[in-house]
Amino acid sequence: MSKRRRNNGPVIVHITGLEQPKSPRRGSGRLFSDEISYSLSAPFVNDNDARILRELVYWNTGSSKRRVQSRLIRGKQARYGIIADPRDLSPNLLERMMMPGADRGFVSACNMLLQGKPRKAFDELVQLKKNADAEFLAGMLALKLNMEARAAELLSLAMERPEDLGDTFARHSVAVMFDLPITPTAIAHVGPTLNGVYLALVEAKQRLRHHNDAMYVLRKLQQRLPRDIVVLLSLCEYLLDNDASDAVACNEIVTLTEWVDNDTYIHAGVMLMRARALRRIGELDGAKDVLTAALRKTVDRTAGILIALRLERFELFMEMDLGSRAADDLRKLRDLDPVLATRLEKKYQVGY
Repeated sequence: MSKRRRNNGPVIVHITGLEQPKSPRRGSGRLFSDEISYSLSAPFVNDNDARILRELVYWNTGSSKRRVQSRLIRGKQARYGIIADPRDLSPNLLERMMMPGADRGFVSACNMLLQGKPRKAFDELVQLKKNADAEFLAGMLALKLNMEARAAELLSLAMERPEDLGDTFARHSVAVMFDLPITPTAIAHVGPTLNGVYLALVEAKQRLRHHNDAMYVLRKLQQRLPRDIVVLLSLCEYLLDNDASDAVACNEIVTLTEWVDNDTYIHAGVMLMRARALRRIGELDGAKDVLTAALRKTVDRTAGILIALRLERFELFMEMDLGSRAADDLRKLRDLDPVLATRLEKKYQVGY
């Protein structure tokens, strides 16, 4: 019987409360849904990546995919997180005269991004005051340029005007989506929405090692999206990384993740966090059951998550003195990562 091949490429999934997002109403002028999406690997926007561009255009318009693909993709370019037709960003003299000053600066910055000049675009954007989209875009560019303190400042300003987020982008037919790392192999994609600003601000605070601030923002986001699997994974990982020895934090993770099933790659990551929390509070049998459930599905799972799950269960079996079952996991680990398997074999003096 032939085996199904595992897909290690990008998989675009939009999740909020385990439901597919409702697309914005046509003609509403809103290009961006207030959702957080993720993929298994690779940034969301690559230069001239038509396939990913089709996904973004379809998601943002809610129109028939077959009808709008050629019309919306023709002439568009993708670079540094934005997707736009350069012709839309090249107003004539009369249009520039009628355009508000802030919009002129915004259009100029977007043009600079398409030309591959992120620092010049940032310098242009920071001059635009009280423009939520300019502050969002400048904040995301600051993150990419490793200016974390500036990014936190700009994103905090953008958060003060949530009702304006996305308006300037929509007015000039510019789509935007930035990638943020949630785990080493999972990337969240955020646009100019309040939820996207929250998640980006968490990333900035984490890089600055302002852990209390990051946790405060992350909890506010989790309250807004209590069943968003991306937010839940970020919160659980942050709790484990910063309160690993705290039984209260581990018990909170166990409570927060009670409803999670092994539906997607991100769900498997949350189950891994749940198993680690159970293991740290001494619930070894519970951790074993969670890891076994997470490993029942291997199709559409990256090697990274399978290695992490098997490694966790191998160490758990060794802790429970179940050598034969640990040897089974070690054998399967060797197929995924021979170097890691050899190191574990020497460390634990176990064979198969």
